[in-house]
Amino acid sequence: MKVCFFAGVKDKSLLTLMQWYANDILILRDLGFDVTIATKWSEIPWNADLYFAWWPTKGILPLIKSKLSHKPVIVVAGGTEVVHSYNLEYNFTNSGLLKKKTIIFVLNNATKVLAISKAAEKEIKALVSKANIETVYLSVDTETFSPVAGAKKDIIFTISHLNKENIYRKRILSIIRSARQIVDKFPELKFVIAGRKLDGFEQVVDEVKRLSLSNNFIFPGKISNDEKIEYFRRSLIYLQPTLHEGFGLAIAEAMSCGVPVVTSKVGAVEEVVGNCGIYVDSNNENEISNAVISLLINPELRGEMGKCARERIVENFSYEIRKKRIETIIDGVIALHYGGKK
Repeated sequence: MKVCFFAGVKDKSLLTLMQWYANDILILRDLGFDVTIATKWSEIPWNADLYFAWWPTKGILPLIKSKLSHKPVIVVAGGTEVVHSYNLEYNFTNSGLLKKKTIIFVLNNATKVLAISKAAEKEIKALVSKANIETVYLSVDTETFSPVAGAKKDIIFTISHLNKENIYRKRILSIIRSARQIVDKFPELKFVIAGRKLDGFEQVVDEVKRLSLSNNFIFPGKISNDEKIEYFRRSLIYLQPTLHEGFGLAIAEAMSCGVPVVTSKVGAVEEVVGNCGIYVDSNNENEISNAVISLLINPELRGEMGKCARERIVENFSYEIRKKRIETIIDGVIALHYGGKK
């Protein structure tokens, strides 16, 4: 059967860098489907047997073609576009009327909506009543994202595109300000913040300079998947105090590499981290720095937490778990629409 995988990104190379897209493309192919990848209207085929789209705002395009061709469409939903219970600048509540109507229309008319977490499912159900929705957690390739015995651990690592939205939501400036107290105790420590240098990067650099931390911060920009894994394996701690996460894939990837995490109990983070991390108030820089210092001075605790983190991801969020869930859901959609399995 032919499946159209749709993600509305401008650059197709991002599909391999953004692991949530890459995993689902691989899952669909592993399940034996003939997969066409589309990122714009003109690339969406009319003859697909099933459309599989990421995000309601982007999923409107394949949904239109699915309705006109009388084919089923599955939409993955979550992230800030469905969030309304958190006070975020870029959430559903603060979206324009057209964007809101698009999101609601797609959620109500998709054959099946896959929420990326229970937290996301709750947000969606508060927006719409008609959605045919199930939670299917994102996945981590636990064989690729894995610890390496004897690896040198020498950095505090964070991943975030450095645009204004993510700088605010992932509290990048709070990380920098908390680093001042940490560096006073560990002057040689390096903080690595990876991600594209976008419209907020200058503000980030200015804050680093203001606090005289230029020797302690590294901004490698956009990194490859292999580079990301290497940074995880070098990490003493993965640091992501955040205002909201629809899932928290980077957190899960770090945990899969056996890295202890310092994060915040918001959105879906607790679903992912459980009791295998340290939670902080993302607005409290002293709390962030104290949590990091507590792990830096206690290698045994770091080791125990990293082991716990790895086991939790393998048991609950592996690639195979998501693959089986998607296979079951697609079989159900196909049986309902076509009267049989693929």
